[in-house]
Amino acid sequence: MKYLFLDTNIFLHFINFEQIPWGNLVDDTEFKIIVSDIVAGEIDKHKDGARGKIQKKAKVLSKLLGDVFLGDKNLSISLGYCMSCPEKLPDEVRAKFNPSSQDDQILMGILASDYPKENIVVVSYDNPILIKAKAHGLCFLRMPDEFLLKEELSEEEKELEKCKKEIAAYRNRMSKPVLLLNKEKACLKIKRSPVLDVEKELAKHMQIIRSQHPYKELPSITKDTTPFSSVFEGCSVIDTDGVKIYNTYMDSYYDREEKFYRTLLEKKLLDERMYELSFSLGNEGTDETGNINIFVKFPDGIKLYTDRSKKNVDVDKPMVPPAYSPFLDPRLQESMRLMSPSPSGGNFVKIWNLDADTSKRDFSYITSAVNHHVVHSLEEMDGIYIDKETCGNFQIQYRIIDSKHIDSINGVINVVIEE
Repeated sequence: MKYLFLDTNIFLHFINFEQIPWGNLVDDTEFKIIVSDIVAGEIDKHKDGARGKIQKKAKVLSKLLGDVFLGDKNLSISLGYCMSCPEKLPDEVRAKFNPSSQDDQILMGILASDYPKENIVVVSYDNPILIKAKAHGLCFLRMPDEFLLKEELSEEEKELEKCKKEIAAYRNRMSKPVLLLNKEKACLKIKRSPVLDVEKELAKHMQIIRSQHPYKELPSITKDTTPFSSVFEGCSVIDTDGVKIYNTYMDSYYDREEKFYRTLLEKKLLDERMYELSFSLGNEGTDETGNINIFVKFPDGIKLYTDRSKKNVDVDKPMVPPAYSPFLDPRLQESMRLMSPSPSGGNFVKIWNLDADTSKRDFSYITSAVNHHVVHSLEEMDGIYIDKETCGNFQIQYRIIDSKHIDSINGVINVVIEE
C-alpha cells in the first residue's frame, strides 16, 4: 500500500485528482491519497483569497473535502486525512526545518505521521519540497506535465481579452477594399451552355405551323358534282386555279414564318452564349473607405462585347394566313388586314454581332465612402460581355487606390470557362 501525500499545487493546477492514474504513476495498484491539514488549509485560503479559475477550483475542492471528512462521502479512490504533529519529532529533526515554511510544515507532518516511512510518496510539481523529501529518505514523484490543467481563461479574463480586442479594433480601424467579379473575389467559374440546335428546333416549329395551317386540297370530283349544282346545294365550289393560288400563297407564308422563327432562334442561341461580367467593390475592413479609384485591365486576345455590339434585325412576324375562299384571292385578304393599325409597334430585334467586339481593354471606376461589410455595384454604361462558346480561361488584373491607404491595392481575378 502506497500513501500519496499531495502538495497543494497538485490539487489546484492539475486535472481532478480522481481522474489521474495514480496506480500507473507509483507502480502499485493499492494506494491511498493523504490530505495534509496544511494542504487543506492552503486550499481554503485560495477559496477565499484567490481569483478566477484557481478560486473556483479551490471552492469545489474545499466542499468536496468537507463532504468526505465531515459527511462520510465516498469517492472512487481512497482518501485519508493527516493532522500535523511536528512535536512528535525529535528536537534534532525539527531543527532541520523552518516552521514558517509551508513546505517544511507539510514534510514535518508527514515524518511525524504514523504511516510507514518506506511506503510514503510525496507528490508535488515544485522541486524544493521534493528535494527536501529526498534528503529525509522519503520517496517522491514529480507530477508529469501531461496532467496539468489547460491554459483556460476565466470568465473575467475572457471579458477583459474581449474588451482589449474591441479597443484595438477601434483604434486600428482600417478599410479593406476588394474587387469582386460577379460576387467572386479570386476566381469566377463559368459553365458553357448547351448549344441550341437551330435547324432541329426550326423543323419542329415548321411542322407545327404546317399542321395548323395546311395546304388547301382539291375535293374529289364525281359525275354527279358540278360547280353549278354545288352553288345551289351550299357545298364548296371547286376552283382549281383558286386552290393553286392559295397554296402558292401558303408557300410564301411558310417561307416568311421560317425566316422569322430562324431569326428568333439565332437570337436565343447568341443570347445564351453571351455572359455579362459585372464588377462590384466590397469592404472587408473595419472602417469606411475613402475616395476610391479602380483600374481594371483585361488581357489582349480576349474578345469583349458591349450592348453596342448588337445590331437591329427586322422581324416581321407573318400574319396568320386567311382561310381559303373561292371568291377572294388570299393576297387581297392579307392586304386588307395590313391596312389595320399594328398593335405590336416596332418590327425589329437586337441580335449580337460577333464581329462587333470592342477594342477597349482598360476600364476605370470611381466611388467613395463604402461602409465596412458593404458591397457597392460598379456600373458600366454599356455592360461587358464575353462569348462563352469561343472564350478561354483568362486573368483580370486590377489596382485599387483608396485615399485612406498609402499604397495601392493590386490583385488578380481568374476567369475559368468550364464545359
